[in-house]
Amino acid sequence: ETMAFGKGFVLEPEWMGFAGVNEKIIRVLQDAAYICQLEGKLVQTGLEAKWLPIDARYMPRLMQLLMAKPFKISFGEEVVTVPCVFDAQAELLFGVTQSGRELEIRAQMPKSMRPLDSECRYVFCEGDVLRLPREQREIVRVMLEAGKDGQAAFRFDASQSAQVISQLLPTLERAGKVTIDGALAERIVRKPLSVKAYFDREERTVLAKITLCYGETEIDPFAPVVPKGDEEDRVLMLRDAEGERTALDLLAKAGFRMQRGRVVLSGQEPIYRFLTEGIYEMQKIAEVYCSDEFRRLTPRKPHFTGMLRMQEGALQLQLSENGEPAPEVLAILQALRDNKKYFRLKDGSFLDLTDMEEWRELADAAAGAKEEEGEEETGRGLLEIQSFRAAYMMSLLEGGRLPVSADDSVQRFVENMDEDGEPCPEPLYSMLRPYQLRGFMWMQALDRLNMGGILADDMGLGKTLQVISLLLWVKRRGGEHRPSIVVAPTSLVYNWMAEIKRFAPEMTVIAGEGNQNTRAQTIARLTAEDCDIDVYLTSYPLIRRDIGQLQNVNFRFAILDEAQYIKNAMSVGASAVKQLKAKTRFALTGTPMENHPGELWSIFDFVLPGYLLSFAQFMHRFGTGEESDVLRRRIRPFLLRRLKGDVLKELPEKIEIEMVADMTEEQRRVYQASLLRLRPQVDTMLAGRNRIEVLAAITELRQICGHPSLVLPSYAASIGKLDMLLDILPGSLEAGHRALIFSQFTRMLKILQRRLEAEGIECMYLDGETPPKRRIEMVDQFNGGKGQVFLISLKAGGSGLNLVGADTVIHFDPWWNPAAEDQATDRAHRIGQKHTVNVIRMITRGSIEEQVVRLGARKRELFDQMITAGEAMPTSLSQEDIRALFE
Repeated sequence: ETMAFGKGFVLEPEWMGFAGVNEKIIRVLQDAAYICQLEGKLVQTGLEAKWLPIDARYMPRLMQLLMAKPFKISFGEEVVTVPCVFDAQAELLFGVTQSGRELEIRAQMPKSMRPLDSECRYVFCEGDVLRLPREQREIVRVMLEAGKDGQAAFRFDASQSAQVISQLLPTLERAGKVTIDGALAERIVRKPLSVKAYFDREERTVLAKITLCYGETEIDPFAPVVPKGDEEDRVLMLRDAEGERTALDLLAKAGFRMQRGRVVLSGQEPIYRFLTEGIYEMQKIAEVYCSDEFRRLTPRKPHFTGMLRMQEGALQLQLSENGEPAPEVLAILQALRDNKKYFRLKDGSFLDLTDMEEWRELADAAAGAKEEEGEEETGRGLLEIQSFRAAYMMSLLEGGRLPVSADDSVQRFVENMDEDGEPCPEPLYSMLRPYQLRGFMWMQALDRLNMGGILADDMGLGKTLQVISLLLWVKRRGGEHRPSIVVAPTSLVYNWMAEIKRFAPEMTVIAGEGNQNTRAQTIARLTAEDCDIDVYLTSYPLIRRDIGQLQNVNFRFAILDEAQYIKNAMSVGASAVKQLKAKTRFALTGTPMENHPGELWSIFDFVLPGYLLSFAQFMHRFGTGEESDVLRRRIRPFLLRRLKGDVLKELPEKIEIEMVADMTEEQRRVYQASLLRLRPQVDTMLAGRNRIEVLAAITELRQICGHPSLVLPSYAASIGKLDMLLDILPGSLEAGHRALIFSQFTRMLKILQRRLEAEGIECMYLDGETPPKRRIEMVDQFNGGKGQVFLISLKAGGSGLNLVGADTVIHFDPWWNPAAEDQATDRAHRIGQKHTVNVIRMITRGSIEEQVVRLGARKRELFDQMITAGEAMPTSLSQEDIRALFE
C-alpha cells in the first residue's frame, strides 16, 4: 500500500524498491517479522511498533549485512546507537592457580557483554557490536552460561590437571591473557611438537600409527591415558592441541578409522587417494616412515605393447608388459573405458591410468571383447573382439601413438570392405548412377563381413533404389531363402511396394495390413519352410504391436527407412525394432542426428548393437562434443553419406530466397498483446521445467505470424504474409511455374486453400489424415499436371514424396529444424527434376520467426560439422535460446 512517512516522503511500492544490501536486509527483517507474528510477539500499536524483536537465529545474517552500516539496537529500555559491526577480540582474562588437590581457573570479561546469537559469533560489548574470532566464541558462550557480572570460576580435580594444562591452557592463551600461579608455572614444560607417522600394509588394508613427540616424551594419541606418580609432583606438558589436531584430522580425512585398537584404512578408492594425495599432505607436517609392503602399493604406470590379428574369423588382441602377458587385461580396459584414474590388481597393487588417453580409445574400440577361456589362470592377456571393430582399430594404429601392431591378416580383412563384390543385377545396374552403385557395393561389403550400417545419403539421392538393388542381388544369388523386412513410416509403406514392383517385379512383396488376426496370418507365412515372400513391409506403429510374432522370424535383412523415427533410444518403437532378428541390419536416413548425439547412438544400437558402448557411457564421453573427432573416426566405416551437390552435377540449380513481410497494424496489435502477456511467464515456465507450456507459448506467437485467427477466431482483418503470398504467387503461376506450399499448421493450410481457390487457383491438399494409398495417387496426379499448387503439412510431406512436377517450394512458416525443411524442399529438388527450383522462406519482420530462422541456421551448421567435417556437435534448445524467442 502507498504509505506517507512525514511530509517529505511517500512510499510508492509499485515502482519504489530497495536494492543491493538494503534489499537483503529487508528480506531478513521480513522473515524475522513473520516468525514474530507466528509466535505472537509482534506489537502492532504505540511507540513499540517502531521496534522489531529479532529472534537469535536471524542475528548472524542481519549482523553480517550491517557490518558497514549504523543502526540502533534496544535491550529493554536501553537504546544504543551502533556505528557499525567490528571484527575484534573481547578482552578476556584468565587466572590459573592450584590449591591443595584442586586446579582452579578464574575467568573475567566485560560486564556489559551480551550475546546476540546462540553461538556467540556476535556480541554486544561496552557500546559496540563485535564479531568475535573463532577461538573466542565457544569460551565466551561457556563463560556467559556459567558466570555472573563478567566473572566465572571453574574447578578441576587433580587427576584432570595434566589434561587441563596440556589441552585447555593453549586454547585459553589463544583466546585471551592467561596468568599462572608461580608454583604451578614451574611445573609446566613447553616443548615443540614433532609428529611421526608409520604406515604398513596388511592384505588389502593400510595400517597407521601416529606418535606425538615433545622432546624425549612420546605420546600415542590412540592409547588410553594411564596416570603415573603423584599428581602434585608430576611435570605438566603443555601440548600443541592445534598441531595434534591437524595430524589427526588428516588421518580422519583420508578415511582412517579405529578397528579393534588399530588405525585402519580400507577400500580401494580411499587407499588410492591416500597413496597419491594424502601421504604427501602427511609429509608436510610429519616424519613419515613406510614399510616395504606399503611401498609396493604405490601406483605405477603400465607399459603395454600389443598385437592385433585375425584368427578363424575373429579379431584377437594380445597385450604384454615387459615381455610377459599382461594380467587382468579385460578389467583394465574396462577401467580405461570408464575413465578411471587407477586400477587395483588382484595382488593389491595399483596401476595409474592417468594420461593414458590413447589407450582409452583402444579400450573403447575393444568394448564387448571376451577373454580367452583359461586366461585368468594362464595370464595370456588375450582378448577376442567383434570383427566389425577391425576398421576402427586399424585407424587408431595409423597414427603410431600406440605400441600396438597389426599383422597382415587384419589388413587384408579391412581391405576386404573396399573390394568390389558381385556386380549389381540388371536391369538395375544400367539404371543406377555411379554413386548409387557405390552405395550398393558398400552395403554388399558390410553384409559379407556380417556387419550393418547407416546409409545417410542426402534427401532425394535414391536410398530406396540402392536397397532394392541389394535385395534383388540376394534373391538372384539363390541359396537359403529368407525373407527381408522393411520398416517405414505408415505413409511410405505403399511407396516402397510401388518402387519394388517397378524396379524389381520378380520379387514377392507383401505389406502387413488389416486387423491383428490378418497380420498374424501373414507373419506366420514368413516362418513357413516353403515361404515365397521376399520382402515384408510394415510400419513403425504396427511393429510395436506385432513384434511379439516378428521377433520369431529369422530375417535376411532388416531395413529401417527414415530411421530417425527411432532416434529416441527409450521409445517403444526403438525397443521393438531392436528385437528383430536378421543376418544384416541397415538404417536409411537423411538426418541421422537432429538435436543431440544420443539420436545417432540409438540408430547405431540397431545396426551394430554395442558398437558405441552403452548409452550412458556414450553420452558421458561424446555428449558434449569435446571428442567429436574420435566419434567421426569410429563411425566412418559404417555411415555412408553423400550430398546432392557433390554427386548430382546435372541436378538443376536450387535458388533459396528469404522474403520478409511486415505485419498489418491489426496483426501487430494482437502479436504485441500476446508477447507482453507471455514474456513474464516464460521464466516461471522454465524454472518449473514445464517445456510443454513453453512450446505452447512459442506456438501461439508463430501462429499469429501466420494468421491471428488460429489463436483469435474472431480476427477478420488482413495479414502481412498472406497478402505477400497473394502478391507473388499468381504471377509465378501465370508464368508456368507450379508450387508446393508447406506449413506446420494444418489449419493454416486450410485457410490458404480457401483463399487461393477464391482467387481461382487450383489446389491439391495433403496432411497427416490423407490415407497412404491416396498419397501415391495424388503424387501421380500432380506430377501428371493436375493442380497448380500442392498444399502440404510439413510433418506429413517431409519424406517419401516425389513431386518433381513442381519447381517452386514455399515454406509459409519457418521452423528451427532445418532437416525437416530440407526434406520438404527435396520433394521437388531431386532426381528427375529438370527445372531450376526456387525455394522461398516467408518470414514475418520483428517477430519470433526471425529468431527461429537464426536457430535453424545454427542447427544446420552444427549438423554439417558432426556428420561431415568439423568439431561441434548439436545440442538441445537451451533456456537462453528459448528466452531469445521472446525478446
